[in-house]
Amino acid sequence: IIMSESASPYLDELQADLIYLLNQYANEPGARLADAIAAQIERILRHPLIDLFPELQRRMAECLNQWRCRAGFEPRLSAASAMAALN
Repeated sequence: IIMSESASPYLDELQADLIYLLNQYANEPGARLADAIAAQIERILRHPLIDLFPELQRRMAECLNQWRCRAGFEPRLSAASAMAALN
């Protein structure tokens, strides 16, 4: 399998954004941040190279529902709102 150089860093960026959101949640937990974290995990799981990392894929899938539960019943954030949480 040949990975393009542009695809691999993108997955790294998604992971870095997830770590940022997790740190934000650790400082100030809330349903909106939990929802943004769940959305970020979904982005990672949809990445075309995720199949090359089965352990990462398995662990992301395992924790997705936990973050969805933490988000409660608040409506899903739009993509723009999720990105705003990163800024």
